[in-house]
Amino acid sequence: MRALAVLVAALVFAPAASAWPSATLKVTVWPKGKSRASHTWTLRCDPQPRGTHPNPSGACFALARHPRALKPVRKNVGCTQQWDGAEVALVRGTFRGKRIHARFNRTNGCEIGRWNALSALLPRD
Repeated sequence: MRALAVLVAALVFAPAASAWPSATLKVTVWPKGKSRASHTWTLRCDPQPRGTHPNPSGACFALARHPRALKPVRKNVGCTQQWDGAEVALVRGTFRGKRIHARFNRTNGCEIGRWNALSALLPRD
C-alpha cells in the first residue's frame, strides 16, 4: 500500500513535458573574448529540448530554473569587482513569448552570477 502511495505521489508531482519554458533561441559564445572565434547554437525548449546546442535539456532546465538571469543587471547595483575570464555571450530570440536580446560576460560578481546560473546554456568552452 505504501508503494502505491509513493507511485501516485510521483505521478502527481512529476514535471510534465510541457514544463519546459517556451523558448526559441540563438546562443553565441565567444569563449576567448569577442576578438576570437565564436560558437553559435540554436535551442528550442517546447515541447521538448532540441536544437544544435550541445546540451539542450540542461540549457532548457537552466532557463526554467533561472529565467531572471536573462535580464541585465540593474543600474546602480553594487557588484563585487572581480574578473573571471574574457568570455562573452549573446542570447537572442523569444522566451516565454517575449523577444530577448541578452548579453553576458564575466567582468564582475553580478555578471558572473548571471553566467553561472545559466552555465548549461552558456558553455565556457
